[in-house]
Amino acid sequence: MSRFLSILLVALCSTITAKAQHGIEVGVDYTTEFLYGFDTHKANWANVLDVDFSRDLWRGGNIRLNLLSSDNLRDSRGKGPIAPDLEIFSGIEEESSSLTLFIFGISQRIGISDVFIGVRNVNEDYFDTPWNSLFTSPSNGLYPCISEGYPLADAPRSALCLHSEIHFSEHWLYKSSLYNGVATNDWLRVFNFRPRKQGLLAISELSYSGREGSYVGSYHLGTVFGDCYDEEKGEKVNNDSFWLLAEQPLYYSPSGQTMQLLLQGGYSTTGNCRGYFGVGTVWRGLFQENDYIGLLAQRSFHNEGNETDWELTYAMEFGAATIQPALHLLFGGDKTRAIGVMKLVMAFD
Repeated sequence: MSRFLSILLVALCSTITAKAQHGIEVGVDYTTEFLYGFDTHKANWANVLDVDFSRDLWRGGNIRLNLLSSDNLRDSRGKGPIAPDLEIFSGIEEESSSLTLFIFGISQRIGISDVFIGVRNVNEDYFDTPWNSLFTSPSNGLYPCISEGYPLADAPRSALCLHSEIHFSEHWLYKSSLYNGVATNDWLRVFNFRPRKQGLLAISELSYSGREGSYVGSYHLGTVFGDCYDEEKGEKVNNDSFWLLAEQPLYYSPSGQTMQLLLQGGYSTTGNCRGYFGVGTVWRGLFQENDYIGLLAQRSFHNEGNETDWELTYAMEFGAATIQPALHLLFGGDKTRAIGVMKLVMAFD
């Protein structure tokens, strides 16, 4: 933990220094969660620090460096999770890592397209819609039928990638990413490109976003095709997945209150999790202008059993900080589990 705090202090000092340098944009995001299992009476503290540097190179060209550091108190002490769930209830409760290369590469604007080549992570480009991102469950960041079927470049791991985005119009957007088949948080191995041995992973998404005043809806259809190396099996494994994400406006008031319907669905041809769906709603501005309350029901179908996760969460913004308590009710196997989460996010730009 002391090492993580040292990195946090250095990141903040670097932000102040880099701000004085012409042309360099810097952002620091710090996320911390306190988690408690009401039935197991176990607790954990997880932290993630995200430091981002970017600079314009030439017309339409940009270079970007993003570093990630994570600390998991129970993992650092060699202890297991606070509850043996299948979907997991925290998006940042990963293994501790001092400093990893999250994103590093060059992007170029070409007509209606943006192209990036370098080290990248799938969390940067997919499942990052506003209402979907509100919930604390990692199933919102990456559906389990996808995350459990591939060695994905999922936080804190990354991989060498060719990423492109085509903006057909103000509303239509197509994204595609081609990754090396094995992701890692090792600074040297992350630059590997070995398609014959480690395989390749292709992920793509077609989305439509509509806007009418403050009314915003978005609809996303995505696919994942992979022929990737499975370290446990010692061979390459082929898997195909499909997913759907929709955010449909239900209500909008002139005072700024909005209500949205959130729909999720995913299917995988192989892997530990074959299917997943979620239904939820988010209300903004219920008590004050920048607050959000959300309720989400998720169901995943695993080889070892099925699990349902109900999440109730409330988020309040205070300047650069967002405080967010959440409650998870997990139904699976012969037990019902209750998990409490207290989340704090601070953003420095």
